[in-house]
Amino acid sequence: GGSVSQSACVQGFVAQRGVETTKTHCEKAKIAVYASGVEASATEAKGTVLMKTADDLKNYNRTEEAKMEEIIQGIAESGVQVIVTGGTISDMALHFIEKYGLMALKLSSKWELRRLCQATSATALVRLGAPTPEEMGCATVTQKSVGGRTVTVFENDVDGSSKIATLVLRASTSSVLNDLERAVEDGVHAVQMACKDGRVVYGGGACEMECAV
Repeated sequence: GGSVSQSACVQGFVAQRGVETTKTHCEKAKIAVYASGVEASATEAKGTVLMKTADDLKNYNRTEEAKMEEIIQGIAESGVQVIVTGGTISDMALHFIEKYGLMALKLSSKWELRRLCQATSATALVRLGAPTPEEMGCATVTQKSVGGRTVTVFENDVDGSSKIATLVLRASTSSVLNDLERAVEDGVHAVQMACKDGRVVYGGGACEMECAV
């Protein structure tokens, strides 16, 4: 929905899904990106745990919860306000993320995760833990509704450090939107070729008609 005049350019990255937490806005947030899921790591070998009493079961669950809280607390104390993961977020991890007032977003595409890292100057981590200042990204994160679809916007136009811009196209019908998308692709490819080779001639057969005359 919407009109073509409502299309806009965002200096940053736009994820086509909403956040997993109740917190939906964070100004100039430090971002931690994880290529793996935010969940308890599985053991490489299978084992058997013998529990004889109910207290054994309670202590087993309590140990797992304490370890997950320690990880999320360490991430929060490092200054991170937004967590982005390329895997799943367990219910226990989401509980502690809400407890420490963090935002969490799940991206299933590795291409989108790589694009987000470029837009926010973050480094995708394979280990679950507190990132170093060099590994964090920075952007203003907001969840918005565009044309009935919930999106998450990572905007970083304050200091111009974002290497990626995203075009948000709006149109009244899907056919007009497809035509608009093809026009943008043609324009981007034209600029790309002009950057590779600066020699430019008039199009639409103008050069051929001039030579024929």
